[in-house]
Amino acid sequence: VRPRSSGEVAAVLAFADRTRTPVVARGLGSGVCGAVLASGDEIVLDLGRLNRLLEVNDASLFARVEPGMRGSDFEEALAARGYTMGHFPQS
Repeated sequence: VRPRSSGEVAAVLAFADRTRTPVVARGLGSGVCGAVLASGDEIVLDLGRLNRLLEVNDASLFARVEPGMRGSDFEEALAARGYTMGHFPQS
């Protein structure tokens, strides 16, 4: 399932809860840190379309980002504001 919004994610999770179907979340799936292995009896929730930087709080140095945002895109968006994520899992 490839939702486009948090509302669609909520609908999938509500369905899974009603039907007692396991859910496996999958982020962008770039492959640099491993992959999702599903057995076939569950819903794979592909979050790759949820790829936006939602908020940067300058006072608390807090960023809120959707789970499908590529790390390099996140780093670029932060750099435009003078910040860095400082974490590169593929390195």
